[in-house]
Amino acid sequence: MRSLQTDCNTFNKKIEKSYKPTSCQEVKESGVHTVYPDFKPSGLKIYCEIDRDKAWSVIQRRKDGTVDFDRSWEEYKTGFCDVSGKLWLGNEYIFQLTKIKPRQLRIDMRTFDGKIKYAFYKQFGVTSEAGKYRLSIDGFLGDVDDQASKWAIVFYV
Repeated sequence: MRSLQTDCNTFNKKIEKSYKPTSCQEVKESGVHTVYPDFKPSGLKIYCEIDRDKAWSVIQRRKDGTVDFDRSWEEYKTGFCDVSGKLWLGNEYIFQLTKIKPRQLRIDMRTFDGKIKYAFYKQFGVTSEAGKYRLSIDGFLGDVDDQASKWAIVFYV
């Protein structure tokens, strides 16, 4: 019986080591993870934020003004900066993550006086590069003004 239990434990460890999550939904803790979505079988490094048992893929993080976000089309397409720090994941990756079905978008902000604010959209997606990565959002909730819906209308319609 002991040999069988040892064999099972070894088998389970092999499965754990070879398991490749396809999204942040499949990781257990916040941090940098490599996920293996269909569109990037070689793996995509992404910061996953686990909050109240919900997994979020972080697409932008900007804590201060030390990183210049005035970038070229190509840089916004492919992403820039460090996934564990300040970052833009990349329009193409965001398109790939949202193309099959709209996702939810949560924007967390800290005011200059230190208050935490948020905006939440029940549906979020972007078009492909051919569509110029046009933003699509709907279903706003939050404790700030819904400015992003106004931007989407002004810049993309």
